[in-house]
Amino acid sequence: MKSPLHISAAFILASVLISCNGDETLRPDPNSPQANLELSTFTGQFKSIWNGINEGYTYWPLTDIDWDRRYKEFLPVFEQLDSDYEEWKENGTAADCDFITPDSLISLYKSLTYGLIDGHMTVKFIILNDPQYTISISPARQIWKERNGTPNVIGRDDFRPYTALRKNTGIATRIAVSGDEGDYSSYNVCYAVGGRYLYYRYPGFEYDDFEESESEQVQQQSDYHKCLKHFRELLAEGQKNKWLKGVIIDLRRNGGGACAAFPYSPVGMLLDRSMLTIGTYQGKNGLGHYDLTPRIPFIVTGSGDTEYPGPVVLLTDGNTGSMAEIAVLTAQSKPNWTVIGTTTAGAIGGWFGNSYFTYMNGEVGNGYSQNAFVRYGANYAIRMSHMILRGPDGVCSEGIGIDPDIAIEFDYEKNRKTVGRQDSQFKAAVSYLDGTLPVR
Repeated sequence: MKSPLHISAAFILASVLISCNGDETLRPDPNSPQANLELSTFTGQFKSIWNGINEGYTYWPLTDIDWDRRYKEFLPVFEQLDSDYEEWKENGTAADCDFITPDSLISLYKSLTYGLIDGHMTVKFIILNDPQYTISISPARQIWKERNGTPNVIGRDDFRPYTALRKNTGIATRIAVSGDEGDYSSYNVCYAVGGRYLYYRYPGFEYDDFEESESEQVQQQSDYHKCLKHFRELLAEGQKNKWLKGVIIDLRRNGGGACAAFPYSPVGMLLDRSMLTIGTYQGKNGLGHYDLTPRIPFIVTGSGDTEYPGPVVLLTDGNTGSMAEIAVLTAQSKPNWTVIGTTTAGAIGGWFGNSYFTYMNGEVGNGYSQNAFVRYGANYAIRMSHMILRGPDGVCSEGIGIDPDIAIEFDYEKNRKTVGRQDSQFKAAVSYLDGTLPVR
């Protein structure tokens, strides 16, 4: 997610205020990013990464971590690593064996960052004794897996075969598709299910200025736009002719995207243009641990002339994240919307912009650069969210994910059948709308 959906007056006011934290011990001067740390050493790299997280991380009020203590505990480890490295080079053993393996460094940094729950957070660094290796870790995934395990998820290349299967069996009719033949990650598909439901597989929140695209010649319109238009037309027709009994929005493997895409996404098309509060957010507002804006209403808007009144099912799995989880929070605010599947990714925060908390000796909090090492000449980079979101119930699900209303795991065995191949979660959504889903 790249920016808030709605900027309220309260947020504009809050963002120009600098919140204060009197505890200056939270920012020890020796570790300031302006201290010209020696990044060619394991210790200098560790200090830079530790300090970047110290001053850029957003979720301290929700995380029971003594970050200063982590510094004291891990500094001697990295100092010893530098000492051992120098001795290893002096003894001329560099050609005989590895000094420290990538797996060992991964384990060390996973221990350092354990408990950080920002689902968008990644820490990347180059192994100094073997620069061909770049390590990337996502601390929040450790917490997520401990809570949720490793549930089955639908493969990205399963959606197109299922479309063909449903078309051939007559379950799916009036189909519109976008996405190149081999590009399953961007595969959008919309169709009527059994003449009574409307289905849209939505892989990501891709921005499309709908009205502007409509003004273009048809041959200039993207397949993505045509797919959205097909959904909107079937939605209107189904209500007018009274055949539409429910909508299924498939957000499995939807990793998010642009906030500006929400109103004209298939989710936004089900809502009218009135403002809907789906929770609250706080923004990172300084370099101290608790430098956050006050809680501000988090508001989304749709693009429909009227709101769709029927039941809506969102399908989710462990790859449903970021903006897709904003859609799940929206579902929690709607009495006739239901989430079916498995727990989402727990990456609900986002960014104010791409220039916040970017230090000269490395990238911190900038979620957009694809090659921070080249841009800044550093050997590490950190990406962190700038917002903390809580849902309509006041709960923050960052790092742990949002549980579905009805838990249905993707059934690998049924999916692998040569004959009678079946998508268990899609089947559950249809059964739910039919009123035949067994009570668990």
